[in-house]
Amino acid sequence: MAGTSARERTPRPHRCANNVLKRTLTGPDWDAFDRDGHVSRGVLEEAELRGLQNAIDDVMLGRADVDYSQLLMQLDASSGAYGDLGRQTRGFKGATLNYRKIQDLELHPVFCAHACLPLFREVCAHVYGEVSIACFRAMFMNKPAHGGTELPWHQDRWSNLDRDPLVTIWTGLDAANRENGCLEVLSGASGVVSSIRRTPARSRVRVRAPGSTMSQAISSKPKPAKCCCCTTGCCTARQSM
Repeated sequence: MAGTSARERTPRPHRCANNVLKRTLTGPDWDAFDRDGHVSRGVLEEAELRGLQNAIDDVMLGRADVDYSQLLMQLDASSGAYGDLGRQTRGFKGATLNYRKIQDLELHPVFCAHACLPLFREVCAHVYGEVSIACFRAMFMNKPAHGGTELPWHQDRWSNLDRDPLVTIWTGLDAANRENGCLEVLSGASGVVSSIRRTPARSRVRVRAPGSTMSQAISSKPKPAKCCCCTTGCCTARQSM
């Protein structure tokens, strides 16, 4: 069902003080990252979360002060089948909350500010060293209410970059669990290199994980933005709620 107005979100329940967004990652955090390929960095404060939620709703509903001709926007497939998705092209596709993917959000001031948090700079410096860092893509992945498209297991790698992307920062904006299609990652697969078959049009990726690797769901409890750093294989399922 196509949404044409900003979604209603219930207030977030009280959370423990030790689960707030971390301002730095400690030695044990990095040990977990090296072992599992992902680490949680806590949850955002209510005001920042609400700002991100409202900003992406405004983008989808055509109310944002941003150059839409520069945004890559893809509507979701009504069937929920990955093969039925439309092309990812630049430009506004109409006022609806049924977008699956919106990319190049670094052009939006709210998302640009979020991407430039000191913690993210620290993470990149730890992984890449003290070098200039560019964001390859800042994007919003969405599963519209009562639907959404399954995303197969994959590991993002490209043949047209000067180095492999080793860090993904994921911020969950809405409640997510196994029933409604949360993010799943392959713990311990960060050292597993996916195979890339180069073609003129695209690079096809196949994740090859060892048999001992376990998948882990990364869920967000009602209305927090649970955030993690990730460098491993991942997938999502179709939303059922």
